[in-house]
Amino acid sequence: MRRDLPYEGILRRLRVMALLALIVVVYGTVGYVAVQGWSVVDGLYMTLITLTTVGFTEVHPMDDAGRIFTMSLLVMGVGLIAVSLSLAAQLIQEGGSATVVGGDACPRGSRS
Repeated sequence: MRRDLPYEGILRRLRVMALLALIVVVYGTVGYVAVQGWSVVDGLYMTLITLTTVGFTEVHPMDDAGRIFTMSLLVMGVGLIAVSLSLAAQLIQEGGSATVVGGDACPRGSRS
């Protein structure tokens, strides 16, 4: 019988968050290549400065389609940040309400 590690659920959620972040970066990069006709490097650079809200000027001038695409990327980025903050709060709450005893996660107050 397999025993789950105490923090296996946390690691699973962190992997999901990393995958979602990668998907957003790929979406942005491919989108700028498709919508604006930019190189992969320019698309990746624009995606990263958009998601990190650095606020550098645009790599190249954008048309309306590029601006609309950037807005969709910003919405996805804000959503990713919201989910990440929610996950962080959940991890802090779970970490504060459980102790590890003999390799088992045991909620406080239930130890004998």
